[in-house]
Amino acid sequence: MIQINFKYLAGTTYDYLCLVSMETYEIVTKFKVKVSENCDSIMFMLNDDILCMGGDDSITLISIKNFEILSETKIKSQIQITEICILPDFNILIGMSNILDNQEYFYQCKYHCFFNKSKKKMEHNIVKGATKLLTKNDSNITMRCLTKDRLVAILDLKIIQIWE
Repeated sequence: MIQINFKYLAGTTYDYLCLVSMETYEIVTKFKVKVSENCDSIMFMLNDDILCMGGDDSITLISIKNFEILSETKIKSQIQITEICILPDFNILIGMSNILDNQEYFYQCKYHCFFNKSKKKMEHNIVKGATKLLTKNDSNITMRCLTKDRLVAILDLKIIQIWE
């Protein structure tokens, strides 16, 4: 569960993301999205409107202001997103587990938006990037962006890596 713009709490249950008003404590809306079960940090705000949500094998972008799903991007088959971390300049770092061989990976992608003149509306998407093998063990990845050029990653609750 995370707090959004001092107005809502966002939380997941099974295949839904629910927005709860902090004023009335009532569900304002819910979205049917893919949700990675038993994972801690699978949603973050990209900016003050767009929520980035990781679930199963996809990243979903949701507009909080318009209460609509903007896009859903399948990252890779046979994986489960276990953690996401928002980096500077709309880069998104994904911790993911390969379902077949239990190997853990980093996957980097980037949020991109542009105005589509023919449709006369903003289009939002995720541009796919690079993958890096972290460990061949079944692991539990935790990531946090410390500063603009520093990231800390924890594997298996015992290996701490600082990336620059």
